[in-house]
Amino acid sequence: MTEPGSRAPAAQRLPFAVGARICALGARVDARKTEPAARYTDGTLIADMASAHRFVTDPALRSVLKDNQGIGTERTRAAIIEKCLADGLLRRQGKHLLSTPAAREVHARLDAAIKSPEISAKWELALAMVAEGRATAEQFMDKQEAFVRDLVRRAVQADFSGCALARKAS
Repeated sequence: MTEPGSRAPAAQRLPFAVGARICALGARVDARKTEPAARYTDGTLIADMASAHRFVTDPALRSVLKDNQGIGTERTRAAIIEKCLADGLLRRQGKHLLSTPAAREVHARLDAAIKSPEISAKWELALAMVAEGRATAEQFMDKQEAFVRDLVRRAVQADFSGCALARKAS
């Protein structure tokens, strides 16, 4: 379907005008149940980390993640999962990985900028600029430091007081 005022070819245009009254010839209700998303296993989570580009809408950032095989490296992806297990953010139920209440609380409170795989793509682009000589390593690190300082400032201002992970750390 095309938006009003768009320049779609005549063959793709609907045969009525915006605001025109139309009649439906019929309708039906399909009795179905929604299915919950499949639970992650180590393998499926690692696969999604490797194909993180699928979760990014910006075409340029998506391309960067695709070209760099996602977030992390083959070696670090499993280590990230193990660290989340050790820190109580994930737990195992058979072969499945489940998020803990603490993980869900932290996720809800974290800044959106740090939760998106887009941040990895942005860092990769900045590192490529350093590699190409269009920026210095010092400029890259200065931007990283400013980003982290701002993130920490916002985290300090956020209310983590009821968070299970904050209670565990104190």
